[in-house]
Amino acid sequence: MSTNDDVNILLVDDRPEGIYTLERVLEDQNYNLIKASSGQEALKHILNYNFALILLDVQMPIMDGFETASLIRERKKSSHVPIIFVTAISKDEQYVGKGYQSGAVDYLFKPINPEVLRSKVSVFVDLYLKNKQVLAQEKLLRDKKLEDQRLKFTQDKYDDLLRYESLANSIPHLLWRMNLEGIPEYFNEKWYSYTGIDFENSKKDFFSVIHEQDIAVVKRKWNAAICDPSIDSFSFECRIKNSKSNEYNWFWNLVVAEKNKDSEKISWVGTSTDINERKDIEKQKASFLSIASHELRTPLTAIKSSMELAEIMLEDEGAKYEDLSEVLGIGRESCDQVNELLDEFLDFSRVESGRLSIRPEKTNLSEIVQRSIECHQPKIKSLGRHKLEANICSDVYGEFDGPRIRQVIDNLINNAIKYTPTKGSIKVSLSKSKDEVILSVRDEGVGIDTPNLEKIFQAFKRVNEHEHISGLGIGLYISSWIVEEHKGKIEVYSSLGKGAEFVVKLPSTIGEVII
Repeated sequence: MSTNDDVNILLVDDRPEGIYTLERVLEDQNYNLIKASSGQEALKHILNYNFALILLDVQMPIMDGFETASLIRERKKSSHVPIIFVTAISKDEQYVGKGYQSGAVDYLFKPINPEVLRSKVSVFVDLYLKNKQVLAQEKLLRDKKLEDQRLKFTQDKYDDLLRYESLANSIPHLLWRMNLEGIPEYFNEKWYSYTGIDFENSKKDFFSVIHEQDIAVVKRKWNAAICDPSIDSFSFECRIKNSKSNEYNWFWNLVVAEKNKDSEKISWVGTSTDINERKDIEKQKASFLSIASHELRTPLTAIKSSMELAEIMLEDEGAKYEDLSEVLGIGRESCDQVNELLDEFLDFSRVESGRLSIRPEKTNLSEIVQRSIECHQPKIKSLGRHKLEANICSDVYGEFDGPRIRQVIDNLINNAIKYTPTKGSIKVSLSKSKDEVILSVRDEGVGIDTPNLEKIFQAFKRVNEHEHISGLGIGLYISSWIVEEHKGKIEVYSSLGKGAEFVVKLPSTIGEVII
């Protein structure tokens, strides 16, 4: 068999860091890695090399991954080369389906899991090398025209098929095959490990592991595919029971008809991909939108009421200027609340789309912390239940994006105020060691229970979801992103009912920042 030195793999990505990541993962496999920074360059390489596999980025300017894959498929020389799409965007069924229609055989979602990448590449390389061997054997058989060798070659192909089925155990999906009547014939090891059911029981009652509320939809999909000869593939979502946790997780299932050389269906091959995390995110986003609409409605209602009251007072000749000024002040405060919420919306959108940038410069962090404390003093004074204590080292300089760091400090102090509903101290400290700056905000509020400590910096996560405390649940998520972009880290120490301490650790200099 050929060695890996004979294996050409084409890496296509317009972003150098994307190419670099793939190279780092695959460099120790002795593959011949050929790079292209655009779809046009990739097509040129297709003319000059024979490839075992193409790893193709979806999002590229001028010619995206879908168009590039379609053109590769149109060329006879490259029509058979497996294409794996590499993408950091949607896992949506329609979007993934478009990729398969363009000629992809699989998807890899960023950030890349090195083990998954190596495993998938290894499978296709093995297939490529085996195919080269098979082609060589076919040529030998044609030259010698020996029927006994042709029969042996047929047996070898059958043995290879069994081997490739065993390779199915290396992929991180549940994989199964059914005959044209929908009767199971094969399951990979991931299926047995996840469901805890052996082959005989899986074959006897395939639907026993599916949530009872999803069975009707799944059966309807299967019956339609079995009865309609024009259906070559279909997909559905359902919940499958995990034998270890005894819980149901959401899976996206893609079923494709396997055909023989005469394009006749011979079986159905299905893969089940865990999308439980995506479902959780969708649920959190729905909750977030509900919270956001409520948070916006409250100040907007106050603005409307202030406007109406101001109109009444303007028509009243006996109205006092001081009273009118107070009403307008309420309206202004409500407008400020709306602006703050919209700013959070905008920052969240920029973080998610990768458009929020950090611009560090030499900054006196002591002044920024001090200004934040001073701005919060009026609010603390009006509430009358908090005592703000500060221990700020003077002239703590470093390379920071001042406005963004101020945003982090404001968020931590605001949270300390919000989550300290009764009297208590809020302590803000700033210190500097040789190469690190440490900012701490500590309160004596409601605290955070242990399960939430691991989730507190996730988007849409609220500490006390059963209580209504103003906010969108994205402040700490954005703050964490800002700190990490400064090459720092943010930590939280807390227990329920005993307050919380947030500690931000930043390097004094972060050097060059690539946006």
